[in-house]
Amino acid sequence: MRTIGHKIDAKLLRNDYEYYRGELKESTAGRAKQKRARNPEYFVGHVRVAANVARTGYLFDVPLDEIVDIMKSALPELVVALELGATLSAIAMREYLGAALLTGDKALIKWFADLPKAEYADPGLELSDAAYLLVQVIQSGMKGDAKSFRLRMTKFEASLASGKLVVAPATEKAIYTPLAALLQAIADKDQGAFEKAWRAQEESWKKRFGRPSARANMDGILDFEALGIARLAEKSGLQVPDTNPYAPRALLDAGKRL
Repeated sequence: MRTIGHKIDAKLLRNDYEYYRGELKESTAGRAKQKRARNPEYFVGHVRVAANVARTGYLFDVPLDEIVDIMKSALPELVVALELGATLSAIAMREYLGAALLTGDKALIKWFADLPKAEYADPGLELSDAAYLLVQVIQSGMKGDAKSFRLRMTKFEASLASGKLVVAPATEKAIYTPLAALLQAIADKDQGAFEKAWRAQEESWKKRFGRPSARANMDGILDFEALGIARLAEKSGLQVPDTNPYAPRALLDAGKRL
């Protein structure tokens, strides 16, 4: 079994792995029927199940290239989901963008990079502007548009100011601040600042998911956001340290460089 940066409930997570692996097989088999039924939630759910399998599979020694392939195979189902009328969540988009960047698949990356805000602005979900701006910064990085990347970074950082975070300010601040530092280091091509922010992101992730009550939380196993940002860092010429157990260097190397 692979290790991460905090204690886990291995028995429960092993059960989750077996359950979601079965769910993924069933979901794949039922695809045609669900498409005929024009059920967009099925396709969004399929991607979530795949992410669950990828995360728990990482823990239980599934080969790293298979983990990348799981996400590479699942993410295109979001294309179908949107065609059928789904609206994605900006929070989930961070995971999707990170996983797409991890795979290094050019077609997937282009599709996500070009996705307009209307496709991930769920009107029934209240979010701070920072949630959308973070997605847009990463999209600019995917496109390799340095000017847009810096402009959106400025807006994103401004959205973290006091009074701008409206849902859960303290929690949002803790999540977004290290991500902003990582992205700013990429914009500046500053290796030292990137390494400092990389450590801060690991510490932030561990604080979120390292509590005893979260030891069976699958979401804490892999940090797809950090993996995606690491791919952008590589593209900008920065070196990604092999120090973050939630965004392991070996998994990054299992995907394709941009």
